[in-house]
Amino acid sequence: MGKHSRNKGASFERQIAASLRELWPKARRRGNAQADGQRIEADVEGTPYHIECKRYAARPSWDQCVRWFADIPRDGRPPLLIVKADRQAAMVLLDVEPLGLVSLPLDAWIAGVVPVDAVAVIWRD
Repeated sequence: MGKHSRNKGASFERQIAASLRELWPKARRRGNAQADGQRIEADVEGTPYHIECKRYAARPSWDQCVRWFADIPRDGRPPLLIVKADRQAAMVLLDVEPLGLVSLPLDAWIAGVVPVDAVAVIWRD
């Protein structure tokens, strides 16, 4: 991964942490803590979720999002994936029983207002 990509991802993580501070004042971008080469923190800590962030130039496929979601470490907190492509709204992917994995706009999720037509069910175990 190049320096520009790392900076872009780190900037997105800081932006997400700042956006979530209204809901969770302790939300912050993780440090670089690793154990045996494995990250032990989420991209954004200080929330009740294990949040991973992905930032790319082009929108990733739903299959890729499902793989990323499946790769989120299970640490007792519900996993949450936030994906953003250039010039597009950020999307949140989370597991909602009994629907399965759903995708919805980040702004709507933060506001707690999710229009039914904005939710896309993309995967069910």
